[in-house]
Amino acid sequence: KTMLLSQMGGVEAVRPELVNHYLYDLNLDTLTDYQSNNWFGNYITGPLRISYLLIQITNIMHTVLWGLHYYVGIPYIVCIMILTLMVRGVMFPVSRKQAMTSLRMQELAPELKKLKEKFPDDKQAMGAAQMELYRKHGINPLGTCWMLLLQMPIFMGLYYSLQESIHFRLAGVSSYWMPNLAAPDMLLYWSNTIPFISQPDWYGWPCYLGPFLNVLPILAVSLMLVQQKWTMPPPTDEQQEQQQKMMKYMMIFMGVMFYKVASGLCIYFIASSIWGFVERRMLPKRKPGAPPPEVKPGMLARLLPPKSPNGTTGPKETFSSRFFQEEPRGKGKRGKRRQDKAGKAGDDGSMWQRLRAWWEDVLEQAQKK
Repeated sequence: KTMLLSQMGGVEAVRPELVNHYLYDLNLDTLTDYQSNNWFGNYITGPLRISYLLIQITNIMHTVLWGLHYYVGIPYIVCIMILTLMVRGVMFPVSRKQAMTSLRMQELAPELKKLKEKFPDDKQAMGAAQMELYRKHGINPLGTCWMLLLQMPIFMGLYYSLQESIHFRLAGVSSYWMPNLAAPDMLLYWSNTIPFISQPDWYGWPCYLGPFLNVLPILAVSLMLVQQKWTMPPPTDEQQEQQQKMMKYMMIFMGVMFYKVASGLCIYFIASSIWGFVERRMLPKRKPGAPPPEVKPGMLARLLPPKSPNGTTGPKETFSSRFFQEEPRGKGKRGKRRQDKAGKAGDDGSMWQRLRAWWEDVLEQAQKK
């Protein structure tokens, strides 16, 4: 961004009138803050204002990193580490809950294996029994996806800020390794004569890695693979096993694509993975033979139909039966509705619960078709 020129000081300072000339006379700020002139930009990122959100997140990354460097007086590589600690600290409740969910799912591996042996050919019964087991232990199978979704805006903002910031281009560790935080670390020059890998004729192909050996992407992807192996719950069927294998292969492929990203972004992922390892080690472990802890009913337990006293699942309520609940005739009908709406917004009669029941009914009808 051209506005970052005004933040430089000392021998690297740029005259304010020159910055204003770039910004207001030449309008060079439009080189970065623009919307792609194609179908993706016109019909997706434009109407949804995704470009605007990315620009705002990128500006926040610029402000935080520059503020840490300017006011605290620490190198930019340390600023990235502190930013990682700040992000993971804010998301600690979510990541801890995700890790506990993963541990519970690993503890349920023997019972899931028994269910697989009990229903070898009936996938529908296997899925119902598996959901019932998850509900019994207060586990939400989708609870392990939140960390990736929550970190995505931070990742995108840091990625674009590294591309735009002049400060990162002038900052580095040493002239021998990581001279530019906005470029790969370039530890070793292994020539540009290696076929398929470093020859310039192969530039643009997935196999082209460039004339330098970059260590940080390899370290970052290796730590992510180990962390994925620790946190991934055991597969319950062949389909999940194939999906986990595909995710590992995708991680390796991403490592090849990740090979030429900025070293500052690799520092973020390495610091985030180390935080994840430490957080995983600090989780409370249950002693062998100890009774399972009492868990509160989670989202899955509230979504699934309740069980009857004899142990079977009761009849499932449809949207019409919940939404159009019959009320006794008589006086105070409207007053009762207002009271229920104002004072009982969290019970089964709330609009949220009725919409949830409607969605369950839609899914049930879709499965029948």
